[in-house]
Amino acid sequence: MVGLGLLANKSELVVMRAAGVSVYRIVGWVLQPALIFVLLALIINQFVLPHSNQLAKEINDEDSSSLVTSVRGYWTLQPRFESTKDGSAKPDGSDILYIDYADVQGNIGEVKKQNLQKTLHANGHSR
Repeated sequence: MVGLGLLANKSELVVMRAAGVSVYRIVGWVLQPALIFVLLALIINQFVLPHSNQLAKEINDEDSSSLVTSVRGYWTLQPRFESTKDGSAKPDGSDILYIDYADVQGNIGEVKKQNLQKTLHANGHSR
């Protein structure tokens, strides 16, 4: 399409038509490369992609736990519960935990625990 546009800008299509080249022959010349790209895409879609997707699935299924090797500076919010006289537990706020370092072998660095005193929520409206 780009090639036809370039030919049309310089009036070369008019010259080709004046020289006796039919519209069908010009369209055939344009469709040949397009057909090659369509066939190439079809071959890739039918044969290459299913095989590569299967290989990727096998790689991911082998050991997904090894994808994350360590975590540094992890913050989490943990609910805190208070035991009542009847043996049940009622919510009593939340704690913020900071884990300095953790890895898949179970090594954990310094853990800090802070009581959550107050939360603020902002609405999404702007003026």
